[in-house]
Amino acid sequence: MGIEHDTSNGNNNTSNGAILSKRNSSGKRKRCNIDEVEKVFVKTGKHNVECLKKTEFTSYAWITFTKYLRYNRYLNKVSVARKSKLEKKLISLQSMTQMLKAKNLVTEDVANALKVSN
Repeated sequence: MGIEHDTSNGNNNTSNGAILSKRNSSGKRKRCNIDEVEKVFVKTGKHNVECLKKTEFTSYAWITFTKYLRYNRYLNKVSVARKSKLEKKLISLQSMTQMLKAKNLVTEDVANALKVSN
C-alpha cells in the first residue's frame, strides 16, 4: 500500500553481480523521489485497491497528489504510534494500581477513579 516506483534502467547489478538493495547501510528504507514515482496503490474500500498511474495526471497534479498521500500516511503512522504508547502507559498504570491495592496502599475510591474502561 505504499508508494511504489519503477525507475530502473536495467542497471540494478553492481560490478560483482549482487543486486542493489533499496535499504541503506543503517537499515532504514530510502525515501523515494516524488518525481520518480510511476504508480501509487490506494485503498478505496475494505477489499478494494486501485492503482493510479502518473500518466493519468498532469505533472503538477501528480506531485501534489503524491505529497498529499505521503503526508496522510505519515499522519496515520504517527497516530498509531501515539495510540500504542498511550495503551502501554494505561497498562502500566493499571498494574501499578493493582500492586498498590494488593499492599493496601490505595483505597477502593482511588482505584475506581483511576480505572479506565477499554
